[in-house]
Amino acid sequence: MQIEKNDILNFAKYFTKIAHTRGRLRIRVSPKIREISGVSEAELKAKIASISGIKEYKFNPLIGSLTIFYDSQIFKPQLWEEFLSGQVSPELISLVNSTANDICS
Repeated sequence: MQIEKNDILNFAKYFTKIAHTRGRLRIRVSPKIREISGVSEAELKAKIASISGIKEYKFNPLIGSLTIFYDSQIFKPQLWEEFLSGQVSPELISLVNSTANDICS
């Protein structure tokens, strides 16, 4: 399954940046993300783990935060900033789809 621009933007609206340094992004995840039909927490975690350039991630369900450790040579910090501001570039879509498994089908 290929992820489209609108799919990415649909997820972006549930995230708010807490902190971002090169190689590490911490975001708040709105509990309203559960309203997205057809995507379980396990599927979302598996999807994140399958994206090229993501080294590790930690989810804290108690406070609703997600910390992503990424390879800044693969995933340029600017791509994260654009994503969180509601902009999706073709480069971001390509990265997400480069290793996408059919997890969210």
